[in-house]
Amino acid sequence: MIVRNLMLLLSCALFFSSIANAQIKYQKPDKMISDLVASPGFSYPQFNRQYTQFIKYRNQLTPTIEYNNRPFLKLAGTRFNPKNLAPVSGSYKVDLRYYDLKTKKDRPITFAKNSYVRTMDWSPNGKRILVQLETSECVELWLVDVPTLFKKKIPHICLNSALSSGGNFHWLSDERIVVLKRAGTKVVEISSATPDGPVVKESSVKVAQNRTYQDLLKTPQDAEAFSQAVMSKITVITLPSFAQHDLGPADSYSVIDPSPNKKWLIVAKLQRPFSYVVPFYLFQRERMIWSTDGKIKKSLGVVGPFENVPIQGVITGPRELSWDHAYGQRYYFAEAQDGGDWKNKVPFREFIYVSTITSAKGDIKTEKIAELPNRYSGITPLEDPAEGVLISDYDRDTDMVRSFRLKPAGPVYEMKQFLSRNENDGYSDPGGVIMGRNDFGEPVGRIQKSDAGNFIYWSGKGATPDGDRPFIGKMNLSDMKMQEVFRSVNDKYEDVWSFYPQQFNQFIVRTESATDAPRFEIRSLENPAVRTPLFEEENPFKVMGQLKKKILKYKRKDGIDLTGILYYPLGYKEGQKYPAVVSAYPLEYTDAKSAGQTRGTANNFEIPFRATPIYFALHGYFVLDEAQIPIVGHPETKNDTFIEQLTSDAEATVKALDGTGAVDAKRIGVMGHSYGAFMVSHLLTHTKYFAAGIARSGAYNRTLTPFGFQGERRSLWEAKSTYLKLSPFLDADKMKFPLLLIHGLEDNNPGTFTLQSERYFEALKGQGATSRLVLLPTEPHGYNASESVNHVLWESFQWFDKYLK
Repeated sequence: MIVRNLMLLLSCALFFSSIANAQIKYQKPDKMISDLVASPGFSYPQFNRQYTQFIKYRNQLTPTIEYNNRPFLKLAGTRFNPKNLAPVSGSYKVDLRYYDLKTKKDRPITFAKNSYVRTMDWSPNGKRILVQLETSECVELWLVDVPTLFKKKIPHICLNSALSSGGNFHWLSDERIVVLKRAGTKVVEISSATPDGPVVKESSVKVAQNRTYQDLLKTPQDAEAFSQAVMSKITVITLPSFAQHDLGPADSYSVIDPSPNKKWLIVAKLQRPFSYVVPFYLFQRERMIWSTDGKIKKSLGVVGPFENVPIQGVITGPRELSWDHAYGQRYYFAEAQDGGDWKNKVPFREFIYVSTITSAKGDIKTEKIAELPNRYSGITPLEDPAEGVLISDYDRDTDMVRSFRLKPAGPVYEMKQFLSRNENDGYSDPGGVIMGRNDFGEPVGRIQKSDAGNFIYWSGKGATPDGDRPFIGKMNLSDMKMQEVFRSVNDKYEDVWSFYPQQFNQFIVRTESATDAPRFEIRSLENPAVRTPLFEEENPFKVMGQLKKKILKYKRKDGIDLTGILYYPLGYKEGQKYPAVVSAYPLEYTDAKSAGQTRGTANNFEIPFRATPIYFALHGYFVLDEAQIPIVGHPETKNDTFIEQLTSDAEATVKALDGTGAVDAKRIGVMGHSYGAFMVSHLLTHTKYFAAGIARSGAYNRTLTPFGFQGERRSLWEAKSTYLKLSPFLDADKMKFPLLLIHGLEDNNPGTFTLQSERYFEALKGQGATSRLVLLPTEPHGYNASESVNHVLWESFQWFDKYLK
């Protein structure tokens, strides 16, 4: 009898084990939610340079699993289709319509079925549009005439997009285009020939602490396939004849960047041997200056490979080459003076140079124009070269960002600081300079000149204690002081997009509220209350406007202010208790003041993005989204108290939800993605505040990311106790509550290999923890396919319904 019972138990165990490990069909949540998932959302305008016409389009963010399942190669840190050399992408543009602002009429622009619009670009005179179109065989380039909308494929051109879907075609004039085209049409294949030897790697006394990059080259066959894929030609096409002129022989080009006057190109060419330890953008390369007629080619030198970049460091040698958009043919670059390593103490970390092409022969004059004590972080050219540029640096140890005005003063440059702020201090964030097109057609900081002085305009999200309120600021270039001239009203979110060309009164905003769908409006500084819609369209997300939400404010026990966006369940009834879901992502700060600032807004219209946790509000739950989980301390050591601070954050969050009187504190779940998933595993292991959790695409064993993760700058061997403490994999025996693990089988994010979730699940299973692992075919770090998004939502609802309802 005992034997019989044991056999029966064994049979049942095997049966349920087979169910638990079986592949199931894709599932969907209820129709209301799956219909929302299917919608491509709202339209965006892409204006011509004159702002007289635009192309209206939507982004298809959830393509089919069939689209996702197309073949691709993973080589040198990039992914591309071996047949057409298109990059792997989870979105494309749909519903293209040409709109004329004068007639207020629009007309569709259509292409063949099973082709995908990647990027578009207007000609300088606004009479033509270039469209990058992916087909099964080729990344084509199409020319659309305006206003006839007559379309023609540029013949004998397949763009090479293996390294990027942008930057491989540029207008040189209204009649000339420069492109990076495929050198051949052969399908790229990795050789399956029998190996003639092992793959060997060596290390020496030189330190090389690289992140855990994915999709690297592994074999000589990989390197050969990659070389074949990136083989390209740089070609100029003349319109309307479509005559082609190759500027040089085929080679492994990775960058073509025209000068503002369109007479020169910055060209980068990858060089063999290719590295097996870093992605292609850290490979050895030669940088060159070419004339756009192909007659002049000058080398700027060979740099790389960069296999020894310090943790959070930068490459050595000239970097960040960028054309000065206010000049015809000169460019800036930075050069680290500390070996690219923050640990090295030097008087100046960066020298900034400007190089000018001084003759038709390509002669170059280079001069140093600035010395920065901290790390260079960007440059903004202004419309008038005499007014100089704006330049910034960043101090990693304090999170301080400083901005300077760099202005020509005779033979030298005068540099004056006008801003210093903590990078995480949203309340003092001035935003960015409002850009416009100059005579070269390049983006520059536009300058308003008047008797009162010269002014530039800024726009930003406008963080305040009551939430974000976007603004426009007017800065006087004589004293660099800013005056606010526009601020979003209290009950709306009015996001500033741009000024109209050639004037500083009319501007375009995207206006929305918690109940009103976003729409683009033409506004004026003189009378901002007058709202002229750019176009009208149907709202596919009407139900989202029925959700009540607010900013929930509360405090951590050490006094740090915390906030989150609280969504009420659809059909909420006062007096009832509801389950709740907390969605969060830990962020790092150097000071409590910045950590305690309000972030986000409750005045935006909620557009559901893929498998957003906000869908739980349509499924009967309160949702606290963007719950602040600050980790505060010195950048070197703040992770030493990660679990303690995380626990304090969670305690305050649950207490605040309980304080609403509408949330059942015993039925709160927590979820997160990537570093948020890492957070979830710790909360279910070390606290008792949450009844269940969902962790998407996380990393759980920090010994597998030994050279830093997130903001951690120490290696495993420098902070072994912290790495071990922050590895929930090692504490699988302490897991207290049910955990749903979800991961894409093609995760390409450094550090979050799919193996992390697979091994963590096995550890939890081995310790008898309640867990479930869902692996999504074809999906990278984020989940794109509509079938995957629907299934993730179905799994998530099933999990929390089981343990929270």
